[in-house]
Formats: sequence, structure tokens, C-alpha cells
Amino acid sequence: MAGYGHYIARRAPDGITPDILFYASGPNARRIAPTVKQWRRNFSDFENWVRLSSLLSVLSYFESFVTTISTLALRSDPLLRFGQSRVVDGATWLKRTVRDDTTGLVVPLVKGEWPQRLSAFRDLFEIVPPILEANIQDLEQMRSLRNGVAHSFGRNATYFEDPTVDAGQSVRLSEERLQRWLSIIESCADAIDQQLLERHIGEFELIWRYHRWKDEPRDALDRRYIPSTAFSRFVNREYGFSPGRAFCKQLIAYYEAA
Repeated sequence: MAGYGHYIARRAPDGITPDILFYASGPNARRIAPTVKQWRRNFSDFENWVRLSSLLSVLSYFESFVTTISTLALRSDPLLRFGQSRVVDGATWLKRTVRDDTTGLVVPLVKGEWPQRLSAFRDLFEIVPPILEANIQDLEQMRSLRNGVAHSFGRNATYFEDPTVDAGQSVRLSEERLQRWLSIIESCADAIDQQLLERHIGEFELIWRYHRWKDEPRDALDRRYIPSTAFSRFVNREYGFSPGRAFCKQLIAYYEAA
């Protein structure tokens, strides 16, 4: 759509105004730039801001993911924080309602500069996925740019303290660079997910959900089924995949034995 808008503007007849060119009407038509040339500059700035906002959102989502999966790993493997991985099963702590605040352990993984984040990750989980170390420079550039966008709209931060200073132009982020960074974030998320899932989490997420589900009011559709079948149906409705009755039967037996 953006490319088509640029296409129309590049081929606009001389003297035509953007509101006529794009058939804009209504009270907001007056907000459109008075010339096609100005509209093209404004639209390019808008596209750049969309890319910057996308980067801000993606990095926030990535930090939320790291927070969530790290919490799962620590709840599943609670003595991991003391270098005693798999000594205690997290299901045991769930059943005994052991209070476990992991905030202080997880926050250093998502706050501060990336060298410090990776150091905290290594201290907690022993191994840092190689893809994160290989891309630490890009991750740090993303973090710095994101903070500038979030705190000063990507402009000269001094302006907000002294309005007599020129605010300057917003920092530019190309489509190509954004896509490359999105690919890096996806690869890093996949690597973290694989490492923590295999080494610490396993099926703990479903075990935790069963721990809550067993005491919740049963859906009318499931009341006539045994717990393993009912839980399998519940998971299918809530999460869009079916672990199967046999799997749920084993999971419940594992939980009960913990």
C-alpha cells in the first residue's frame, strides 16, 4: 500500500493537491500536506516512524518472552539458581505451594546493556546460546536505538531539557536494516527457547496449567470425561493443540507422584 501511494504521488499531474490526488474528503482532509512534494516527505517520515515503532514493540515483546521463559525455567528447575540443576522438581514446589519470587533473578536478563545481560544469563543458566554472542553488537545497537525512540522520539534528547536546542531529525531506520534485525531477534528467541526447554522446562508449562486447572470449575462440555480426557480437551480449546489423552494421563500421574 505504501509503495502504491508513492507510485501515485510520483506520477501526479503538475499542480494537483494531495487531497484531490487521493480523493480525500471530510474534516480531516485539511490535515494533508498542501503539495504532493511535501506529502511525499511527510509520508517517508511516517514510514520511518512506523519502522522505529515496530522495532520498539519487537524488542519489548522479546524482553517479555525472555522474562516468561526464564521464569518457567526457574520454576521448573528451582535449584538451578544455586547451580544444582534437576535436584528438585518444580512440580513438587507447586504442590506444596512454595513461594518463589524469581523477579530478582530475571530482571538482569532484560535490563541494561547486552554484555551485562549475557553475563547474567551465563551465571544463571551456565550456557549462552552462541547466536546471542555472535550478534551482541547488533543487539546493543537495537537496544540503544529503542531507548532513544522510547525516551526522546529518536531525536536530540537535549532538546527536552533545553527547548532552545534544535531537536534535530528523527534517526532513520531502513526497511532492510529492520528486516535484518527482526531475523536476528527471531533466531535469538528460537535459540533461547530450545536451550531452556530442553535443559530445564520440559513439560512444566502444562504441569503448571494442570495444577491450576484441577481446582477450577469444570467446563460443562468436559464434566462427563475422566480428568485426562477432560484436560486434553481443555488444552486443545485453550491453546490450539491436542496433547492426547494418553499423554495427559501420564502427565497427571507424574504430577500426582511428585
